[in-house]
Amino acid sequence: YKNLLSRGYDTTQIEDVMTRLKDSAAFGRQASYDLGEAVVSATEGLKNENSILVDNAGVTKNVAKMWEEYADSIGVSTNNLTQAQKIQAEYNGIMKETQFQVGDASAYTKTFSGQVQQLKFNLNQMMVAVGKVVAPIAQLFIPIINNAISAVTNFFNSIQSVLKTFGLDMPDVVSKTSSAMTEVSTDIESTGNSAVSAAKKINKAFAGVDEINVLKTSDSSSSSGGSSSSGSSTGTVSSAAIDTASIGSSIDVIKDKLSELWNSDFIQSFTGAASTYFNFLKDLVFSVGSSIGNNLKNTWSDIQGNLATSVSNMSKLWTNFWNTTKSTIDIYGPSIISTITGLFNSIYTTAIGPIITLIVQAWTDFTIILSNLWNQYGATILNNIAQFVNNIWQLFQSIYTNIIEPVITPFLEMLSWLWEEHLSKLIESIGEFIAKLVNGALEIYNKFISPIVNFLLDIFGPVWSFVSSLIIDTFGTAFGAVSDILSGVFEALGGIIDFITGIFTGNWEKAWDGVVSIFKGIIDGIIGIFKAPFNFIIDGINAFIRALNKIKIPDWVPLVGGLGFNIPEIPKLAQGGYFKANQPQLAIVGDNTREAEIVTPESKIYDQVRNAIRDSGGAGKQEIEITIYHKYEDGRTIIQKINQAQIDAGQVLILS
Repeated sequence: YKNLLSRGYDTTQIEDVMTRLKDSAAFGRQASYDLGEAVVSATEGLKNENSILVDNAGVTKNVAKMWEEYADSIGVSTNNLTQAQKIQAEYNGIMKETQFQVGDASAYTKTFSGQVQQLKFNLNQMMVAVGKVVAPIAQLFIPIINNAISAVTNFFNSIQSVLKTFGLDMPDVVSKTSSAMTEVSTDIESTGNSAVSAAKKINKAFAGVDEINVLKTSDSSSSSGGSSSSGSSTGTVSSAAIDTASIGSSIDVIKDKLSELWNSDFIQSFTGAASTYFNFLKDLVFSVGSSIGNNLKNTWSDIQGNLATSVSNMSKLWTNFWNTTKSTIDIYGPSIISTITGLFNSIYTTAIGPIITLIVQAWTDFTIILSNLWNQYGATILNNIAQFVNNIWQLFQSIYTNIIEPVITPFLEMLSWLWEEHLSKLIESIGEFIAKLVNGALEIYNKFISPIVNFLLDIFGPVWSFVSSLIIDTFGTAFGAVSDILSGVFEALGGIIDFITGIFTGNWEKAWDGVVSIFKGIIDGIIGIFKAPFNFIIDGINAFIRALNKIKIPDWVPLVGGLGFNIPEIPKLAQGGYFKANQPQLAIVGDNTREAEIVTPESKIYDQVRNAIRDSGGAGKQEIEITIYHKYEDGRTIIQKINQAQIDAGQVLILS
């Protein structure tokens, strides 16, 4: 879609071309492409004017050939085609080339390959839907997991650093061998044959575990290393057992050091803080998530009815708007186009064309002047600029050598002395002062100010709740009263406009309606003025009721301890109302400024609906299921919905 849009196709052309390419590619696409790839590459070919790519979707005619045929049909050459004409040529050519393949895509869906393509599409849609759910959750938890991994990595890096301080760095093979040699040499030093035994230990260190039965066999003669007389001997070195004592001792040392490190204050404090931190994050996420979910659920329950009504109203509004816009354009569009075209031709002929000619002539003269000036002065200017740049840099070099450089070295020495002897101590003192100031302020707030504030909130909180509730209700009532008055004023002004318009246009019905609107607006405004004081009184009563409902009897009072008040407020019924049986309460009726209200028992609404349907006439009996939202809508609205249902059905629907 974007490829064709960037090419310049309009919406209708895009949809037609994509549909035809889909039908053509169903059975005629290149074998190396699936259906979606073929259509995409074909649109890329149209975008880039590449006929080879268009072939991928089964349209084999060259794009240039489409241009040529269209140019012949309108009597121009191919080179003179505009961008819009090329697009029209491509559109006509594709429609003609694919006319015998219409419906192939639908037939393709019934084949095995088509079912596979449909499966791929559905799987992709499923992955997209899952991704829309998983991505926000992953974005929420991935930072937490990354922080946890970083913390664990830093933890083991710290352990490695601490182990190095105890000489427990991870040794390599050479260091292991060197240690083994040192230990063996020490153990057999008194025998006089330390060199031979050390060599055996080296072979043992490098030998494979599966070769432990015979490490080395050799015949050798050697001299005794002691003070006795020399002699020669020949013998065989037998297999040796692994010396596990030194290895076990090293493992015990490592275990002791690790245990000591793990039980150190540093590690224990870190692990305790990390555990508390992760528990805090877990509790915070679950608590906030649960709160958000419950609040969103309650909010949706409150607004879904109004949202549905709003969507329906906006749908009707935009439908009427576009229909009206279409009819207006159909009527006045040709005239506007003709007027604008004529005006543009006049402006271009008398102003734009001559201005362009004048500008081109002036530019030509200007280039001649520039060329002559450069031929006369160009070489001299460049030579002088080069000498100027050279002199400037020589001047800067002299200034730095003679003025700046002698100052820098003593200045840096002075700064170093000032920092070491004075500034560092000053910053340390300032830091201690800020730390004491912050701690003092926090302690004063936590131990003195916070208890006083909580005490005052406990005392004046209910008073503030009552006063704020009263102020809000009063403001709402006042605003509503002003709105009613202004509504009446504007209705009266609208009536005056209708009256004047009807008089001057001869529309006497409109003039009479204007007179009616004038008097109706005046009456509504007067009603709004007189209704406001009663609403103020009711707002005060409701505020007092809310204050009483917040009172709770202390738990230590016998029999009634822990109980409170639950007095219903006086509701306003401008949006309709519903009252459960055997729950008497006060209510405000007649406050709907748009239409009349009906407050009646449910049975009366049911009887009224039956009578309205029966009065509409018709033969025969049919059943129709209608959901009556008697909790929010009055009888008039219900009757209107029933009448609309009969209009949509095209017949009279009678309840049995």
